[in-house]
Amino acid sequence: MKDYIARVIRRHLSLKPMVFQLAGCLLLCVAIGSVTQAGTAITQTTGAGDLGTQVLPPSGNLYGITGGKPVGNNLYHSFGQFSVGTGDVAQFQTSTLLPNSTLSNILARVTGPNPSSIFGTIDSISYYPSANLFLMNPNGILFGPGAQIFVGGIAHFTTADYLRLSDGVRFEALPGAQDALLSTASVAAFGFLGSNPAAIMVQGSQLTMGKRTGLSLVGGNRGFTYTNPDTGAAASVPDGVTMTGGMLSAPSGQINLVSVASKGEISAGDFMPTSGMKMGNIALSQGAILDVSGDGGGTVRIRGGQFIMDQAAAVRANTTGASNGAPTAISVNVTEKIVLLGGSSILSVAEGEGNGGLVSLTAPSIEMHGNSNITTSSTGLGDAGYIELQGNQVNLTTVSFVKARTESKGHGGNITIRGLTGKGSRANDVRLSDNSQLVSETIGQLLGEGDAGNILVETARLNLSGGSLFNTASRGSTGAAGNITVNATDSLTISGHGTQLTSASMEFSFGDAGHISISAPSVVIENNGFISTSTGLMKNAGTITVNTNNLQLLSGGHITSSSLLENPGYPPSGAAGNVTIQGLASPAQSVLIDGPGSGIFTDTQGTGAGGNILVKANSVTLQNSGTLSASSTGLVEHPGNAGNIEINATNGLTMQNSAITTQAGQGAGGGNIKVTTSRAATVRLQNSKISASVADGPGGGGNISIDPQFVILQHSQILAQAAQGQGGAITIIASLFLPDAISIVNADSGSGVNGTVTIQSPNAPASGKIQPLGKSPLQATSLLNQRCASLAGGEFSSFTVTGRDSLPTEPGSWLASPLALGPAGFSAGSVTEGGEQARVIDLAQETTALSLRQIAPAGFLTQAFAVDESTGCQS
Repeated sequence: MKDYIARVIRRHLSLKPMVFQLAGCLLLCVAIGSVTQAGTAITQTTGAGDLGTQVLPPSGNLYGITGGKPVGNNLYHSFGQFSVGTGDVAQFQTSTLLPNSTLSNILARVTGPNPSSIFGTIDSISYYPSANLFLMNPNGILFGPGAQIFVGGIAHFTTADYLRLSDGVRFEALPGAQDALLSTASVAAFGFLGSNPAAIMVQGSQLTMGKRTGLSLVGGNRGFTYTNPDTGAAASVPDGVTMTGGMLSAPSGQINLVSVASKGEISAGDFMPTSGMKMGNIALSQGAILDVSGDGGGTVRIRGGQFIMDQAAAVRANTTGASNGAPTAISVNVTEKIVLLGGSSILSVAEGEGNGGLVSLTAPSIEMHGNSNITTSSTGLGDAGYIELQGNQVNLTTVSFVKARTESKGHGGNITIRGLTGKGSRANDVRLSDNSQLVSETIGQLLGEGDAGNILVETARLNLSGGSLFNTASRGSTGAAGNITVNATDSLTISGHGTQLTSASMEFSFGDAGHISISAPSVVIENNGFISTSTGLMKNAGTITVNTNNLQLLSGGHITSSSLLENPGYPPSGAAGNVTIQGLASPAQSVLIDGPGSGIFTDTQGTGAGGNILVKANSVTLQNSGTLSASSTGLVEHPGNAGNIEINATNGLTMQNSAITTQAGQGAGGGNIKVTTSRAATVRLQNSKISASVADGPGGGGNISIDPQFVILQHSQILAQAAQGQGGAITIIASLFLPDAISIVNADSGSGVNGTVTIQSPNAPASGKIQPLGKSPLQATSLLNQRCASLAGGEFSSFTVTGRDSLPTEPGSWLASPLALGPAGFSAGSVTEGGEQARVIDLAQETTALSLRQIAPAGFLTQAFAVDESTGCQS
């Protein structure tokens, strides 16, 4: 025994120091301090399938394995059974006990009926320092808590039925297999012949591979019963490839976990299954860790039907040192679903000069719950890795998050979420709820930090709720926040207090906020949810562009862009961004703003300009305190002007108890407001206000331009006033301008030059106001004069009297108010009638049918009654 130990020491002293530390020292300690376990069972195959494998009698706790069948750089071994007890060592040896550094692969199979229980150590690095190891047992493989693997290349453990070589030859693990055609080719695939292959399990093992090597577990979905080699007790292994506790580590190398549930092949290159192959379960729990971090981080590949991480399980692929990490750091590709639970994490960090790698998750369903996270970041000079999620259902809930960040000079990674079938998929949903987050950010201490990455979501439906955060940000950084792009083929919904889709430059950052671009047939923002861009210092807020057919801002839902001025001691400040609402390929069909707090807002609190608001839609409706506002509210010495508001409402603008304002204070100028429609549309204000005014200081009021077919004002205001500066200019061009007696159009200045009011309307009430009609109703018979119509050359349309609420009381007039038809004692409130003698009208006491009378168009009388034959026509 002493001679053997001396040979081990001499051999490892001749190898690299790393190899000596991993194998020589361990074997020395194990050989001196351990007792052979009776549970170790390693036997060679006898009879058919015998490849000349020899298992030597144990020397202490060491089981030497020699012989086998060498073919070129491949060495083939065949075992009847292969289990290693705790503390024991199964060592692949050369016949000369001298290292063979030319051998590429050791291919070993187990042909007996028992699974392999690895509770001790497997060593091939001592005599084959460069060889990969393939151990194949179709009956199952289990790694216990004390398992150790020392392999110079990559170690592959599989429950496959055969290994297919690149030349087509199959090395089979079937009883009585014929091996006459074994070749020198490398392994190309793991082959499964049955529909229910056996599982693989790791129970608390700490398996650490050499640098830039790796470990593969390619198993099935069928659990099995095994005999514990230490105690002799029977125990069971669950379905799939599972890991409870422990760590699999391959610094700068690769870890591959694959679970199958049908016949087929798994590629030995990218570990993808053949087309149509059914895949099995993979589960990590109880703090289990997969780690390929190192100088130039490695790759973790997961292939299965379901992949579940629970109880703080983790997958890590960090990049240290000067080398870039592998292009793909973590790749999870399963056929059913990915689930992260209980604080589990997937992490790729660029810690040194090298760039981090991509984190890619692909599955029909991706779920994250319970404070789980996927994170890429840069803490060194390298760039953070990208994050790509591809799934028809992507659901983040209960404080889970996906985050790409940079804390240094490196750039943050992009985040992309899309459906499996690519852009615009038949059935995709992305949901964030319960304070979950999708974040790309740059944070630091103004030391030259890089830009944050962009966020792109391509789906059918994106739904944010429950205080969720969808955000790009620059926090105390010199880098800019990333852009956000959402392309949804169906809808975007943002609902709930604090639920937000935002881009911000904040916390004394010197980077611009990102731009936000939304494209969806339907966009609904409700219950105090919001979209926003903002800046807090010198840089600018981003723009917001919403391309949609139907936009609804409800119950406090709003869109904002602001320049906040976090510290008044740092002027000048950046500008607020512009907000644009338009259709997917033309004007939007409708824009509805409904409820207190609902609206579109731009604001500047500093010296930067306020953002502009542009709305293009067929119809625009504001009601119940809905608001469009562009303001300048800063207290600085030279505040920025309020932004402009432009509304192009093809089929008209309707406002009820709402406001459109460009308000400014402290000397800033009020922005302009422009409303245009088609020539047949109406701008109608009921108890509403359009204002481009300055509340304080010498700034001038903004200008207001309204150009529809009809303008109707009911208890409403159009204002371009100024406190000290010049009032603005109000221009109304309409075929018909109808204000009631209470409405106001005003461009005065408190102490400066008044503005101008220009109304171009060929048809308007003589008094300039709408007056109540007389109490005597018109007689319908006076209008039914067919003879007069005939004499007038047929220049009249027919008129039919029908039931109430169907036609107005006379041709061309307004319909009677339903309030006039209420029953006796009906109380409908009151309105205040303006004029010099103001009075309150109690609607319940009035018997007059309240209506607005439409004045006949110009030339009507001349056209209708200039016919001589009709002169003096009587009924």
